[in-house]
Amino acid sequence: MTSGCFYPRFTVAGRLHGGGLFARRPVRCVPLTPAQRRRRSLWCREHRNWRDNEWGRVLFTDESRFSCSSDSHGILIWRERGSRNLSSNIIERDRYGGRGVLV
Repeated sequence: MTSGCFYPRFTVAGRLHGGGLFARRPVRCVPLTPAQRRRRSLWCREHRNWRDNEWGRVLFTDESRFSCSSDSHGILIWRERGSRNLSSNIIERDRYGGRGVLV
């Protein structure tokens, strides 16, 4: 018997789901050194009052890595909706295993 959700009420997953928690893969990020954090914070403070015409002359670029193998490792965390980017839900990762392509 279910109570309107996918899991039966008596299972652990059903109880967590009923309490507003959902199984999701954690966000992965590259760890930053304290010096990198300070430089990024300083850059933001220096540019916080820029106007649209100043930002219109800036081009931001970024790389994306596409892995040729799965890197999920089956890791799931239970978290509430809207809490994806909380530091407790992020796994820092500075090395990528396997082959990949940078674009």
